[in-house]
Amino acid sequence: MISNLHDGNETSLGSGQGSLLQPDRFARWAWVWAYGAVVTTLAVVRYSLYVVHGYSFSGYLTAFSLITQGHSKDLLNDPLTRTIASNHSWIIWLLAPLVSVLGVGFLFFLSALVVASGALALYRIGQLWQLEPRTSAIISSLYLLYPPLIAANIYDFHPGVWAVPLLLWLVWFAFKKNWWGFAIILVFMTGLGMPVTGALVLTGIGLLLNRKSVWFGVANLTFTALYWSLGHSGLVLPFWAWPGQLSLRTALYLIWAADRGSCRLVSTPNHH
Repeated sequence: MISNLHDGNETSLGSGQGSLLQPDRFARWAWVWAYGAVVTTLAVVRYSLYVVHGYSFSGYLTAFSLITQGHSKDLLNDPLTRTIASNHSWIIWLLAPLVSVLGVGFLFFLSALVVASGALALYRIGQLWQLEPRTSAIISSLYLLYPPLIAANIYDFHPGVWAVPLLLWLVWFAFKKNWWGFAIILVFMTGLGMPVTGALVLTGIGLLLNRKSVWFGVANLTFTALYWSLGHSGLVLPFWAWPGQLSLRTALYLIWAADRGSCRLVSTPNHH
């Protein structure tokens, strides 16, 4: 399903000879985009029919609204957003402007693509472990068909689900000894909230026990411990809700006002 299986030979990763249009890679990406399209369609239909788990999704929508209107400090006061804020899910600050402009459908589509990308990570891990392309393809396909992941994508928005594919990419970057990719994924995972620290610790222990990824395990556990300490000391959320934060609404208004002012300066004749 994920790979073109008519040819058992595949260009090795890092050889620089492959491209997205290569049949085997195109097949894998096609399944990712198809998964995103199907799951997003089902999620939008469900949402349009008002089949919504009120507390969870309404909490995120309320948080997005408060952030874009410049009321981030009220996240801890609103009962719908208090749990989200207390988990230090700073990713909502990045998603809020996008959702306010592109809508809820974009949020569903983005979530589906992030989860589907885990199939690509699994396939690449299979290559590193020297599995047959057919075996890697079957494992990746089973990942896409895993019911809990599909259900979590279709029903509302759950950023914690993103931890599944991100952990797979974290492991792949560690096995490839790619520090930059490893660091980016590790930092991004902290945006999913404090609950993912448990998964990070277990992943770090697994990397630590592997002789080829010992230092990646040390870096993982050290960074996770630092983030956990900052989160429980209350330093993470205030950083993202500092008093001088410029809201999206204020920024758009300033752009509109500047444009109106420049038009008046150009159109007003000089009487001096």
